Amino acid sequence: MNRSIAFVAALGFAALLPAQSTIPSATPSTLDDVRAVERRVREILPRLLDATVAVPGASGVVIEDGYVLTASHVSRSLPDVATCRLHDGREFEAEPLGRQTRADAAVMRIRGDAIAGAPMGRSATLAPGQWCVMLGHPGGRQPFRPASVRIGRVLAVSGDTIVTDCPMSAGDSGGPLFDLDGRVIGLNKSITRDLTTNNHAPIDTLRDAWDDLLAGQRVSTRKGRAWVPKSEATRDASAILAALQPSVARVRRSTAAIVDETGARVALAAVVHPDGLLLTKASEVRGTIACRLAGETAALPARVVATDPGDDLALVRIERRDLDPVVWVDGETNAVGAFVVVAGIGEQPEAYGIVGVPNYTRTRRPQLGVEFRFRRNRVQLRRVLAGSAAEAAGLQADDVIESIDGTPVKRSRDLGVIVRAMKPGDTVALVIRRGETRQTIRVDLGFVRAERQPRQARLWGPTSTVRRGFSRVLQHDAVITPAQCGGPLVDLDGRAVGLNIARASRIESLALPGGAVRQALVGLFEQAGVAPPPRREVRGDRRYVPDATPGEVASVR
Repeated sequence: MNRSIAFVAALGFAALLPAQSTIPSATPSTLDDVRAVERRVREILPRLLDATVAVPGASGVVIEDGYVLTASHVSRSLPDVATCRLHDGREFEAEPLGRQTRADAAVMRIRGDAIAGAPMGRSATLAPGQWCVMLGHPGGRQPFRPASVRIGRVLAVSGDTIVTDCPMSAGDSGGPLFDLDGRVIGLNKSITRDLTTNNHAPIDTLRDAWDDLLAGQRVSTRKGRAWVPKSEATRDASAILAALQPSVARVRRSTAAIVDETGARVALAAVVHPDGLLLTKASEVRGTIACRLAGETAALPARVVATDPGDDLALVRIERRDLDPVVWVDGETNAVGAFVVVAGIGEQPEAYGIVGVPNYTRTRRPQLGVEFRFRRNRVQLRRVLAGSAAEAAGLQADDVIESIDGTPVKRSRDLGVIVRAMKPGDTVALVIRRGETRQTIRVDLGFVRAERQPRQARLWGPTSTVRRGFSRVLQHDAVITPAQCGGPLVDLDGRAVGLNIARASRIESLALPGGAVRQALVGLFEQAGVAPPPRREVRGDRRYVPDATPGEVASVR
């Protein structure tokens, strides 16, 4: 296993739950087993969110008796009194106490009135294969997004480490890991280069040193470490995918693979019209392409007939007249905690996960597109990203930024705060020092879909070239690749709740919700000069819904 790299996170919880879960911890063998896990997750989730805490730059969890737990590497950087924020927006102050440095866990005492918290569980009884839930604030707390929820299983346990396949990223450190009884069993602490191998501090390491931690002591007890062979660190185990096969059985007939001239798959696509029209991710479809339908070996020549740049969609035509369009639905099935399944052209699904945050619209924020060197009281550029506003304006590596619109900047954070308060299209004046000369450079801020930074590339794995700026998104934690975007995302009942549109980061896969897909199809059909497909008759099986005209959302029975 690769050496872990510490990162920051969050989660939340609250209130006592039943003493013993009725959910089996073993790998599910049937779809009903997965449904039982989904019901349990959605049952406990409101209480988890209520106790979620955002601490400065990271996460934590309120537990009973007036304390907050977080990571040691988070606690040591906090001030003597830190402001924490709950899920509902309330703020309170907490003071750091002791730290368990080996396990990377810490305790903070809440100042003022007590806040309802989550119970602590036991980590010694955990076993490989056991389901767990993780919440956090990847990237730090965001005003447009609540805490992000992720699902996973325990891979291994040792004295000072729990290893799970819950996707984790920067901003998650200190957040809680729960069992399906809603008890805190661990705290997020670090990641590895493998997206499905993530490390947590066992809750027992805090229990064992509780009195010393409350006294403000620093504890450093080594209890061994869990090492997971790479072959076992598999999120999408074949047994789970086999259990989910019924969920994709119908929509598979309406799914295709887009291949390039070499026959390599570049994206998936969803059938949206009987007369040979499919919807896919535009930025992945370049040059000569062909389309391979599920159950067929030959690839049919394909061409793009309409595009929607805003949502990065392309309407593709093939010479067929007998296709079965996807029925897009929206609504309750998109609730946080609901399982979602990535359909492909094979009999088994390609991945699974859960909806991590509610459907949301993310404001397009301007970006400079630079990396900084760490210098005291000086903001110096280390690198200018290709395709960025900074590159277009002529900024160069080693430039020192002294002010922006007349406001002096001493730290990169100062610059970020000013830029984030602006909007795409604004123009800012940067006073820079380049060598011995000082000059003013004007930068036209825009929403730039720039390249990833090298460190992100190493830790995130493959991500989509276009992964931000969509009209509305459904965020889930299925671990997919850019070539798995463009196809349907279904719920456990086989209903198409969205179209996978981007692998956005280490922990984010994004889908356009069913309603957004229907809305986009109105313009795409008009652009291509094609009449919308006819309505279908109502089907009696509750797993399927009637078709609706483009722009409408089919009602879920």
